[in-house]
Order: sequence, then C-alpha cells, then structure tokens
Amino acid sequence: MAAFWLLDDHDTSNPIDVRLDQLIQQESFEVSNDIHTDTLRHISEHEIGSWLVGLCHLGHPHVIWNFMMDSLMVSKNDRHLDKIANELGVHILAHYGSLMEKFETVAARNPLFARMATGIWRHRMSDDVWMRLRKIQAGVEKPLPSMLPMYYGVDHWYGDEDSEDRKKPDKGIYVLNTSGEWEKG
Repeated sequence: MAAFWLLDDHDTSNPIDVRLDQLIQQESFEVSNDIHTDTLRHISEHEIGSWLVGLCHLGHPHVIWNFMMDSLMVSKNDRHLDKIANELGVHILAHYGSLMEKFETVAARNPLFARMATGIWRHRMSDDVWMRLRKIQAGVEKPLPSMLPMYYGVDHWYGDEDSEDRKKPDKGIYVLNTSGEWEKG
C-alpha cells in the first residue's frame, strides 16, 4: 500500500489492478498473492488519498507509524519525503504526540528519517512536541526545501486551540492507558 500511495503515477487511463501490477514489476517487489489481493481490495474500494485520510484520523497509531516507515523505505526523492512528512508525519505528531520519543530515537540513527522530519509542519502539535521536533530539524545538515525557517518558534501556526490543548500531546481517538498501550478513548 505504501509503495502504491507514494510511487504510483495515478494515470487513471489504466485500471488500478494494471497500475499495481506495473508498479510491482517496475520496482521488483516480491509480493505474495495474499498481500496482492488485500492491497488491490483496499485501493479498489477507496481512492488512495481518501483511504490515507481515514488511516490518519481513525487508524491505530502503530499502524500509521508502520505505514510511514514503509513509505520511507520506498521513497526515492525529496518530493516523496515531503509527501510522507506532510501527509503522515504531521498527522501522527498532531494526534499522537506521545510518539515523539520514537521520532527522536529513529531520527538519531536514521538520517533519511531525520531529513523527512524537516518537512513536518506544526498543525495542532502540543508546544512540547513542536519544540522537540524543531530540535530534530535543527540538527539536520541538509533539510528539505519545505522546512519552515528555524525562527518560527513555539507560537507558529497553532490555530485556535486553547491553552490546555496546546499542552496535550495526544488528541486522536486512541489514548495511552496506564500500561502504556494505545486503546480507543
């Protein structure tokens, strides 16, 4: 799914099954029949952009994270990194800021991930999450061209949320329970 979302040329003159098969062949992906069937079912039932919006708003935080990491593995250029940052990274940190520690850990050991993170803009993140992200971004030697200048501080583009919302890292439909597991709230 991640490869189709990121790499498909969206040439609607070809049916989805043909486009999926072309992508698999072009990229030399090894795909089992079950995965092929499941992927085709998902992308046939929903326009891929609509499916992604649903994933970002209704999906389990770990599913969104895994989709983002799968997308990063198949990314090929800055346009792909920007797309991952803007359509996945932004939503993960806006809705599930408690995953910021994971962002910090992966960014410290994976330069491509850290570079992708430079394309993430604020959108509803708590102040703490935003400032921690800015620290990651500041440490990247060659950020994406879409990175907001570092002088955009904690108050940049927060929106109309109240001061309490600015303190809450998690605003999605899942919440961390006392055991540190995500469950529907």
